[in-house]
Amino acid sequence: MSDRRMFRYVIPVDGKAHEVPLTGDPVAVAAPHLKAVEFWAEHDEGAPEALRVFRVFGTGHLIPDDAAWVGTCPRLHGIVWHLYEVTKASTDA
Repeated sequence: MSDRRMFRYVIPVDGKAHEVPLTGDPVAVAAPHLKAVEFWAEHDEGAPEALRVFRVFGTGHLIPDDAAWVGTCPRLHGIVWHLYEVTKASTDA
């Protein structure tokens, strides 16, 4: 039997890409305040971790061609953040 749990991860809203070791895919996103986006993903202690890279974009910001949308946060004080998975090649785009 696997040891599955739901974990929370935080990505700062700073225009930079952030590496996160995951064993599962993100399932939900939220913005607790204007300076960070949280996401939740299942973690399985028995599964190998993959180092994945995430970055937050605001509405209207340029998004790299190879970025994959993960989720959009509900509006917070008129601001909406969008979480994308990016490749290392596009981390500073």
